[in-house]
Amino acid sequence: RLDLFCLNLFSVWIGRHGIEMLAGNPDAPTAEYLIKPLLVRDGGTVLFGPPGHGKSYVTLLAAVSMDAGDEVPEERRLWATAKRRCVFVNLERSKRSLEARLARVNQCLGLPAKRPLPILQARGLGMRDIAEGLYRDVREMNIEATFMDSITRMGLGDLNENQTGNRVVDMLSGACPTWFAIGHSPRNDDTHLFGSQMFDAGEDLGIQIKASQQRVGDLFVTGVRLRVVKGNDVPTWPAEADQFLALTFDPKQALVKASKAAEADFPTLVDQNSTPPLQRIKDCILAMGGKATTSTIAKETGLAAATVNGYLNGKGNSFQKLGRDGHEVFYALKSDRGQQ
Repeated sequence: RLDLFCLNLFSVWIGRHGIEMLAGNPDAPTAEYLIKPLLVRDGGTVLFGPPGHGKSYVTLLAAVSMDAGDEVPEERRLWATAKRRCVFVNLERSKRSLEARLARVNQCLGLPAKRPLPILQARGLGMRDIAEGLYRDVREMNIEATFMDSITRMGLGDLNENQTGNRVVDMLSGACPTWFAIGHSPRNDDTHLFGSQMFDAGEDLGIQIKASQQRVGDLFVTGVRLRVVKGNDVPTWPAEADQFLALTFDPKQALVKASKAAEADFPTLVDQNSTPPLQRIKDCILAMGGKATTSTIAKETGLAAATVNGYLNGKGNSFQKLGRDGHEVFYALKSDRGQQ
């Protein structure tokens, strides 16, 4: 019996992934937001920004909001969320630190301080160390979304290497089709995620975070701006649709309040160049003499190459291809066709 089991084991194992006849579904939505505008069903999100800008708190607030759903009182809700079981994978902080943060986040959302959240505590370990256990628990506990803190700590190689970027995205997607991960921006440049462009290619939503702190009496209020800079199968969010949050800390840097905010509350978070990405791309093409390649536009505008490519080739776009120079494709504005 053991021999027969072993004889058939390999064919059963490789049969997990095989060809199937897939019919189109005209009624299927292109994207279903689970946290609007931060996370879509069966999609991956990367939240990126400099250290100390509130990424971990925002991610924990999002995870608890999703896990609790309508348990969060309406007046405390930061986002429109669907209730889904999720897990927070902590590669960054000690268990004691995360316990304290979770209690504060729960209270800020109007929940009992001791409300539990599924956590994989793995500070000091890499993704290879925890992958099999994470995959097992996601299946057995019916986890529907994974929150990872952070890509930098996953220990899968040089983040500038394309293979590392692909490996990170593959392992996150392999653990759970719906995932939210924290990334970091390069030093002195917070306009894109640090590392290979494969991160931009593999994410479904790219969200930039910026922060600014004000002192109000004995309290410190950190204003947070969230901007969607890349989206697959979702409408492009204009700059005026940026979301603002206010995170209030006591003198010991303990979170005591999290609430929605407005742009006017934190004027220092308004970009000096707040021109929407689409207009920046158009302006760049005109400035380059009426035509430019994806790489040139990305370099001149500071936008990720994948973001630029999405605008240039998206449905109903304002651009046309003019030809190639090696592997590079030149684009121009359709309205300028007669001038070329």
